[in-house]
Amino acid sequence: MYSSSNPLLVNYHDACMYQSDLDIVLSSKAWLNDAVIHFRMIKLAQRHNKVNGLATFLDPSIVTFFARYLDLDDDGDNIMADLRKTWKFHPISNPDNNITTELSKRWFCGIVPVNDSHADPPGSMAKIGGGTHWSLLLVIIPPYTTTTNTTAMTVTSTTAPSFLHFDSSPIMSNSTAARIVADKMHRILLDDRRCSVSCEGNSGGCNENIHVIECHTPNQVNGYDCGIHTLLAADAAGAVAVEMTMMMTLKDLAFGGYFVDVMREKVEAYLHHMVNDHRGPSRMARELRTEIVSDVRSLITD
Repeated sequence: MYSSSNPLLVNYHDACMYQSDLDIVLSSKAWLNDAVIHFRMIKLAQRHNKVNGLATFLDPSIVTFFARYLDLDDDGDNIMADLRKTWKFHPISNPDNNITTELSKRWFCGIVPVNDSHADPPGSMAKIGGGTHWSLLLVIIPPYTTTTNTTAMTVTSTTAPSFLHFDSSPIMSNSTAARIVADKMHRILLDDRRCSVSCEGNSGGCNENIHVIECHTPNQVNGYDCGIHTLLAADAAGAVAVEMTMMMTLKDLAFGGYFVDVMREKVEAYLHHMVNDHRGPSRMARELRTEIVSDVRSLITD
């Protein structure tokens, strides 16, 4: 990717921004690529994880890898373990009775960028960074509940993963790609590489019990700002994750269904509030692009 005409501008926590990536953000009508999405997700992670590392913002290239290639990799079990370690998540299918108190209290909130190319057949050689549409998948698992008796502490999981999907385009819907990514996330988090159902078509196998909730999302007003709306949803999800964890007790968080419903309502409200504060999606998109450019240029200066 590097050339004299396309220099590397920033390597920020492994998020590389080249001149061509900055040019995309500078253009008011350019579709955001993986590099820009990843850079902004890193910045959002730092903004919202100052309290306690509450939300996990995923790199879109990692999502592409496990969506397309996890089933084909002979080292899949170790890869899943490495992903859980990176996400600081303990597999809920095999809880460790020696789990630390802090880890048992940690709930998993995965903020996952979804690209329509994630619905390509497993092993597809379509390049990373391809596709035509972005959306956001929010993966929620409440923390373990603990029961203490005279002899030992029992650790159990309260619920299976819940999936909330925020898609700014009802026309270019990412519902299929979101369900495929949700299935892979479900299997990684449950430490189960196997697929319970073999589906026909592009999905390459997906759990028929996976339910992805389609959420109310402000619509984009053009064909290129889906990435902007995806980043807006990621910002909203990170902010709500911090707010809810600070205001709710561990006992409250144990009620998985209640927690997911409240999380959904708050993120939806936060999203609409953000768009309205910017006096509409077009102005919001311009201001977010300006903010990303400013972040990149400040790092170049530093």
